Amino acid sequence: MNGPSQPSPLRVYAYTALYAGSDLERDLEAIAAVSRKNNVGQGVTGALIFDRGRFIQVVEGPPDYIGELVGRIRLDTRIAEWTPLFDQPTFHRSMVDWSMQVLRTDARPGLPQATLEAFRTQYLRAFKVDAVGFLHLLVALIQS
Repeated sequence: MNGPSQPSPLRVYAYTALYAGSDLERDLEAIAAVSRKNNVGQGVTGALIFDRGRFIQVVEGPPDYIGELVGRIRLDTRIAEWTPLFDQPTFHRSMVDWSMQVLRTDARPGLPQATLEAFRTQYLRAFKVDAVGFLHLLVALIQS
């Protein structure tokens, strides 16, 4: 006899947004410090990529807390033009050791918004990717 299906113990969420702050170095340090402090206590792991004016962030953790976290991030005045990339349940953590990994790729060619939209479109058409695979793809695109 099959029992009720178990809910996923984790949720992975990714978005992109434009930087709207006034002191990038200070803001990135503050975001990383607060994220690392809060994420450890809540079981959240993730990565933040900054590329010439654009954030790309992936977070994974308990579904309810990820929902709260996304709500707080969306209210942050340092970001604008929020675009969700994906939001899915998962049973396996992809970024085990990253309370919040920060990667800056400013010196490399920028990642066009059209590329992100194309990736999102493919993803929504059942191109499944885990958070680490997504990050590897973004870094490869940014570095190319």
